[in-house]
Amino acid sequence: MGINPSVEVMYANIDSIGCVDMPIDYEYYTKVGLLINGTCYTLTRNDNMPLNRRTDTCGDEIDDTLVSATATNLAIINGYYFAAHYRSGNYVGEMYGLGGGYNQAGYFREDNKLRRFQFTEVPLTEVVIEYVSNGANEGSLLDDLAVNVIRFGVHDQMTLFSAVNQAEKSRMEGRFNQAVLDYSVNKTIPTVGEYLDSQYRGYKSSPKR
Repeated sequence: MGINPSVEVMYANIDSIGCVDMPIDYEYYTKVGLLINGTCYTLTRNDNMPLNRRTDTCGDEIDDTLVSATATNLAIINGYYFAAHYRSGNYVGEMYGLGGGYNQAGYFREDNKLRRFQFTEVPLTEVVIEYVSNGANEGSLLDDLAVNVIRFGVHDQMTLFSAVNQAEKSRMEGRFNQAVLDYSVNKTIPTVGEYLDSQYRGYKSSPKR
């Protein structure tokens, strides 16, 4: 993940208690927005928001924070572009979020214990969350270049907690570190075209006399 991170965009509906579950491959968010009448408003993070923890006699959660708002309450200040992504099989090349991450209405907070986002002072509508993915989901594909990283990572952990001698542990750790280095070099080294672009960037054409 640290070598080859990916940015994903998730669409979800806010539930009756003002929450949206995090995707299974979620690491951290980059933008959180609200979709109202085709317009995306980025929301404000509020770490002082109390988290829902109460339940009724039936064991259902009690909403302590959600207060519905309307789109007219959202004060537009600035805005940010969301990453290009696919939605329902359609490519979304550009999506602009109004609000710039700060609004008079519309707040959210991460609930990392229950793995969900909690919202307040927003309508119960659709949200869009741009986040960094660790690549571990049901549709993820493994790079051929990453096979050795995983293989030697598993062997390194097995020898680390086994009764083998220290030399063997050091050998497997070295193989794992070399696999990580090889993967990093292969994923980050520029192509020939990228190298030439960087070299030609400082050149300019002038008329010949």
